[in-house]
Amino acid sequence: MPLRARRKRLADDERRNSFPDTGTIFTLKGCSTVAQAGRGDVRMNRDSLEGNVRSVAGQGEKMFGQAVGDRTTTAQGVVDDVAGKARSALGSAKEAVGDGADAISAIDLSSLRDEISKLAQKVSDLAQNQISAGRDQVVGAMGAAGDSLSQSAAQAQDKFVAIEGDVESRIKKNPWAAVAIAALIGLLIGKMS
Repeated sequence: MPLRARRKRLADDERRNSFPDTGTIFTLKGCSTVAQAGRGDVRMNRDSLEGNVRSVAGQGEKMFGQAVGDRTTTAQGVVDDVAGKARSALGSAKEAVGDGADAISAIDLSSLRDEISKLAQKVSDLAQNQISAGRDQVVGAMGAAGDSLSQSAAQAQDKFVAIEGDVESRIKKNPWAAVAIAALIGLLIGKMS
């Protein structure tokens, strides 16, 4: 059946199922809603509606994330926006399939492809930023640990030099006590082995 004949048949079906007091038309299948606007009818199924709502919410979340400087919220907003647009495109695809094979050629899959490409790029950028931030934290922690270790080594060396000087002065004052202590230590080591 040609596209023009299908549209006329659909319009006749919708007129029979309309509720004049509300201006809203529901098809018998329950899969489409047609809202009467000033410039004609606008067809939107559930996927298109939910996709548009998610896209708008994602755009709001993205703006909020940018306003407060939160990369995670901004990225989630971008993801929700793209997912909403994808869901809306899915709804458009379902409507086109319902309208027939002639309507399928009217679907703009290039915009969906572009949105998916943008989403992949944003996810890649976000992952690179997270990896870079993690690497910076590890480098900072390693630098702090290295500084702390060098400070501890310098303090230990200073204490060793002080102890060495103290031991040397004691040996010079009382050499026989040092010989006795060395002999005692040698005896203990010999007994242990």
